[in-house]
Amino acid sequence: MEKKKHGLSGFARGLLLYILIAVLLGAAALAALTLYLDAFEQSRPVMAVRAYLQDAREGRLDYTWGYTLAQMDTRIQTEEEALAFAQALLGGASCRELLTDTEGLSRFGLYDENGFRFATLSLKQSGEERWGFRSWKVSEVSTALDGYTHSISLTLPEDYSVELNGVVLDKRFVAEQGIGYEQLAACAELVSPLPTMQRWEIGPCLTETSVRVLDREGREVPEEERETLRYLDTCTKEDRERLSAFIEEYLNVYLPYAGDLRGGGISWWSELSHKIVRGGELEERLLQARKGFGYGNTNDIDLLGCDYVFFCDLREGHYLVDFAYTTETEGLHGKVEETNYLRLLIADTEKGLLTEAMYSY
Repeated sequence: MEKKKHGLSGFARGLLLYILIAVLLGAAALAALTLYLDAFEQSRPVMAVRAYLQDAREGRLDYTWGYTLAQMDTRIQTEEEALAFAQALLGGASCRELLTDTEGLSRFGLYDENGFRFATLSLKQSGEERWGFRSWKVSEVSTALDGYTHSISLTLPEDYSVELNGVVLDKRFVAEQGIGYEQLAACAELVSPLPTMQRWEIGPCLTETSVRVLDREGREVPEEERETLRYLDTCTKEDRERLSAFIEEYLNVYLPYAGDLRGGGISWWSELSHKIVRGGELEERLLQARKGFGYGNTNDIDLLGCDYVFFCDLREGHYLVDFAYTTETEGLHGKVEETNYLRLLIADTEKGLLTEAMYSY
């Protein structure tokens, strides 16, 4: 009796061969599809943006960021600190595509967690082609860090000092010296040297800063008091009282003289001449005023009060006082109230306080 032959039949072998070929063809098709889909995915501009952000997170920043960070003030923030700030900003960034009308160009904005756009990326398609698709690459970057930077510019008297985060700043932060006060300019020919200011420049930097301004006595000057007129108000309380008393005495003699009160202005000269520095331009101007005497109609003039703006100690026995004074004058048409603005340069002499110059404004 013959034994049965074992093994696959011809049909089974054919079927297995068919299945193997089908699997290989399927695998090839799947591989091709995978490559096609990858090429398609890489052809999306957002993929170039993601690659750009990944490089940035790993510290590979492009030239634009390098240039931007180089503008930061390394006196108060190191290059490493600025770089760490940028990496953290880019690490948490989200991107949104922006509209553009230019063919072959794509634009994306980078936004922080508060929705502020801190950078804009422009992308162009590369020349390389895969499966009929072209990839994108970042061609241009523009940054806008104004929302994160901090800069401080302070113009202060030259004997003031500045503290930054508790540290007294040195002269490296002084950008300009010898800045004159506009209010003192008229005194330059009579008083020298005049007080001046200097400008402090701090920043820009990417960290919060705490600044304190200290006056010549070491007292902190609040931000609301950092203004020119306050800087000029340098007289002591005693000097202010002495100067204001003299000014009222001076005006009560000057006004009747200058107004030719009741046609007798000349009679006030003797008293007025003892309240001015003789031989100067002021005396000449007061004497020239007599040319108008005899033509006025001032019957009465009263000083109602003075409103002082500042009392400035110019040193070396000179003071400049800025104030407004109000008078009530009676003429042909009754009484008229008027306010005038004046600066008096006053000299402290052996004869006492004397007016050296008058500046109306």
